[in-house]
Amino acid sequence: MFKRLSGQVIWALLEEAGLDPDAIDAFMDRFEKLRAETLSLLDELDNEGGALEIVARNATCPACESCASLVGRCIPGDVPAPYSLMPPYGLGCRLTARHLPPATLMTNTDARLLIDPEDLPVGGPMCSCAMEQDDLARWLLPDQEK
Repeated sequence: MFKRLSGQVIWALLEEAGLDPDAIDAFMDRFEKLRAETLSLLDELDNEGGALEIVARNATCPACESCASLVGRCIPGDVPAPYSLMPPYGLGCRLTARHLPPATLMTNTDARLLIDPEDLPVGGPMCSCAMEQDDLARWLLPDQEK
């Protein structure tokens, strides 16, 4: 998602969704924080190997139908362009990834590899869960406050 959407595009989408400029500013701050977290995960994966496990950000905000089946799956570190398989899959997506070092990955018998891009949700730039303004506002909150 981070490669597909520029700040201007996101701003326009959020204006169309009815958010005021202050809320959009807060949303953009959150978006930039998520971008930095994603880059950090990719650095860990590149430096340490292993995989990225797809996890829900918060149990009280479940993932949409198209994403729920991806929770617990892993993106192996040796696939080309792992960022293209990583959440968030749209604005308001409730999934994220966490790094699994090789030793942890070896003991994780539940890990399933997410190799096929066809498994990823198809849709627009906004998650179907985020189409309501209240959901977009909740996405702005730090994970522990959701």
